[in-house]
This record gives sequence, structure tokens and C-alpha cells, in this order.
Amino acid sequence: CGITLHLRPLKVASLFTLIKNDGTQTEIPSDFLSKATKFCNSMGCSSVIYDIYDPQDSKHTELTVTDCGYAE
Repeated sequence: CGITLHLRPLKVASLFTLIKNDGTQTEIPSDFLSKATKFCNSMGCSSVIYDIYDPQDSKHTELTVTDCGYAE
């Protein structure tokens, strides 16, 4: 697959935070997409899903990063 980046949510990362396994939140680092893509490739998976907190949406929100570097 070609490398496609959908970074609109990550560009406003100050609004979004990652939800850790223990339920606490942490800021999304600037190198998140590249690290998540490398992790996905090293594990041999096609995508990894992260829970994120979106203050504008009270529902559960997920961020999927694919092995191609695509995030949605």
C-alpha cells in the first residue's frame, strides 16, 4: 500500500490524548505516527488501535494506525 497520512486529528494533538491501559491520559507525542507505524511493522500486523480521548466527543474514540503509516 502507498503511504497516506490523515493527520488532521494529530495536528491538533493538544485536544486529543492517548488513554493508557490504566485509564490515565498522556499527551500524543510529535513522533507518535512514525513510532506506531514502526511498532506495527515490527509486530507483523496490519494495524494497531489506540484509545484516545476527544474532548468534543464523549463516546469511546479509537485511533487506528496501519502498517503503511495511515492514521484514522
